[in-house]
Amino acid sequence: MKNTLKILLSLCLTVFSVQCSVFSSSSIIHHPSLNTKHLTLNTINKDQTWQLVKIQGRDIPKNVKSVTLSFNPEAGTLSGQATCNTYSANFVIGNQRPDSEKFQFSISNFQFTDIRCPEADMNAEGRFFAAFQKANNILISENSLTLYRDNKELLHFEQN
Repeated sequence: MKNTLKILLSLCLTVFSVQCSVFSSSSIIHHPSLNTKHLTLNTINKDQTWQLVKIQGRDIPKNVKSVTLSFNPEAGTLSGQATCNTYSANFVIGNQRPDSEKFQFSISNFQFTDIRCPEADMNAEGRFFAAFQKANNILISENSLTLYRDNKELLHFEQN
């Protein structure tokens, strides 16, 4: 019994230290070629909401409902409102890519409600969900957040 408790405590400490290391990177990164501050996710207020303005470089049509994104860094979760449905997922921010100002990004346990709505909104939501799940890099500046697949811009959000 004593050994089992020691193993469980050791495992808990290991998991805790791995979780902490994900968010231990510097809170402000200066990228000399851009002359702007880039923030890591651990500096984002969990009450902050981002609004989608572009999908794969194209502006969101004005007749499509807004799409939002919010993070809860302490819980490692994200959530938002798509054009018709709410969504949520777990996320991890990894190391900064050595060749750019972007950070590695991944999501898991992606879930969304299944409510039907007008066709234009459903089509936009389908494109959003597909692009969102492909993202593997993130760039956060003071007023914008962009998700990439390698170097290809997928989704661009601005602070709401």
